[in-house]
Amino acid sequence: LTATGTQLLTMIAGEAVDTGLAGSLDTMIRQRRIDCLMVDPWVKVAGVPENDNQLMDRAINKLVSIAARRSAAVVVLHHHRKGQAAAGDRDMSRGAGSLTDAVRISRTLTHMDPDTAEKHGIADKDRQRYACLSDAKLNLTPRGDAIWYEIVGVDLGNSTPAYPKGDNIQTVRRWHPPPAGELDAVHDDMVIDAIDAGTDDGERYTDSNR
Repeated sequence: LTATGTQLLTMIAGEAVDTGLAGSLDTMIRQRRIDCLMVDPWVKVAGVPENDNQLMDRAINKLVSIAARRSAAVVVLHHHRKGQAAAGDRDMSRGAGSLTDAVRISRTLTHMDPDTAEKHGIADKDRQRYACLSDAKLNLTPRGDAIWYEIVGVDLGNSTPAYPKGDNIQTVRRWHPPPAGELDAVHDDMVIDAIDAGTDDGERYTDSNR
């Protein structure tokens, strides 16, 4: 890249100045025939105050122009605002709303909320391992079902006598909530434990209809 730095714009004496990054990205995408450009995180690449709608719109439109000119997809990763994140809420992104207004597709990635965790028999301490990818804004296609992921650890199998525990890294895998009316293994265990515990007055359950 021939741009100065890794920001689309930079603030100098209170004014937003083009750094040349957009032009460099455009050239690289054309030369290398890139189909998808990932920008992460957006606030660092934009280079302007994230609450300024006018400047944020100016920054994001540089990427919109590249996407249209090169027929390439541009994926922008952005933080959500403070507080409880709501799946599928197009207004939960942090800062100026001009970013959401400019994109064609917006999706949210949120941790499982307490009510959903209780519904599926997942302990509150474990619900942070589950994340939901939900449609928040779609200009091209109908909304689809939410996609769930589970964070899991993968043992790399590289333990040695000097490093007996080896390395375990995090990754994600698809997780499918049990269909309505069906029980998963967690709920099976809950039912068995409840039967084994008996009634509140200490009576035990039997196969008798009395």
